[in-house]
Amino acid sequence: MAPKYSGEIMLLGRLFAALSIISLSLIGCVSTPVKETAKNYPPATVSKAARAQSPENDLLASADEIKVAEAQSIAKPGQKTLGSNIVALVNGEAVLEEEVLLTLSQGISEGANDSAKRKAALNQLVEREIVIQDAYTRLSKNPQAKKFLDKLQEMAGKEFDRYVRLLKDRNKSLSDPEFKTLLESQGVSLDLLRRQSERNFIAMQYMQTRILPNLDRIGHKQIRDYYESHPEEFQIQDSVEWKDIFISYRNSKSHEEAMETARKVVERAKKGEDFSKLSKEYCHGDGAFRNAEGIGRKKGEIKPVQVEKYLFELKDGEVGPLVELPTGVHVIMLVKREHAGMKIFDEKVQKQVRDRLRNEAGQYEMKRMLSDMKRQAVIEYIHD
Repeated sequence: MAPKYSGEIMLLGRLFAALSIISLSLIGCVSTPVKETAKNYPPATVSKAARAQSPENDLLASADEIKVAEAQSIAKPGQKTLGSNIVALVNGEAVLEEEVLLTLSQGISEGANDSAKRKAALNQLVEREIVIQDAYTRLSKNPQAKKFLDKLQEMAGKEFDRYVRLLKDRNKSLSDPEFKTLLESQGVSLDLLRRQSERNFIAMQYMQTRILPNLDRIGHKQIRDYYESHPEEFQIQDSVEWKDIFISYRNSKSHEEAMETARKVVERAKKGEDFSKLSKEYCHGDGAFRNAEGIGRKKGEIKPVQVEKYLFELKDGEVGPLVELPTGVHVIMLVKREHAGMKIFDEKVQKQVRDRLRNEAGQYEMKRMLSDMKRQAVIEYIHD
């Protein structure tokens, strides 16, 4: 018999994917591709003052200062946990086939085919284990940093429990035994899910803590330089934001009545009455449901096409002439026009550039740190 809640495991997978592998969740930055310019960022360093200010900044010591060593929670070489299908060992810590399959089921591994996706999933898990071991090694050495690690573990456990409660709340009749049966029917154990989500969470938070302090060095000059050297990214087309009220002939007693209503709307709009409210009172189309928002902003996109030429002749805030069509008449108003050219270097653009630079720097730092960790790790892939 098929499980009663066969679709719910997919929800669970998506929820835990939200805590997912560190390489897919980078410090809350915007998602933009890494450019070659990223290679010019200097290695991550944090001053002694910064370390003293916050215990967790002690994580940011150079990779050469601390060698990777086994932490108390790391399995001994050959030790089997949660299952017996070991596909890789990272300094003796097992990466399980079950974890690879769970990662694949969450749909967070990229690849052109199943083989490539599996390879990507395994690589993600290996990187996660390297990060986890680095976290335990560094943080276990410092009493204050150890408190930070304990807090991360506590938060990871609470986050997992919260997602499980969310799933159970969606199905009031789902008892604990039924929930366990549901997972097992999908080839997943609760212990495996907990391990996966908690280790993903700790790895992600740890890398964020290491990387974030290094991204605050992006200053106004860097932002301005990027803006001026990439003008093609800040070009805007001639566009308009406009309002529209449609008065239908069919919904009026006569053509003349429709025109009289339209002229009344124009008069009230010119006196400063809210165009959206006028739309709800008079509009016969669906504009009232859009707060009188006109359809389209750029030339060639505006509908109906007959109003376009008038919109690009109006001044901001100006009510245009009535536009008569076979089915009715449009009352239009230009809210704002943006002329073609380069975006102004305002706060919005500066934030856009800062986010891009932070993302590029963050991805660079992520790759650099992972590369440093990998060089010191002993990784063994186990084949059937």
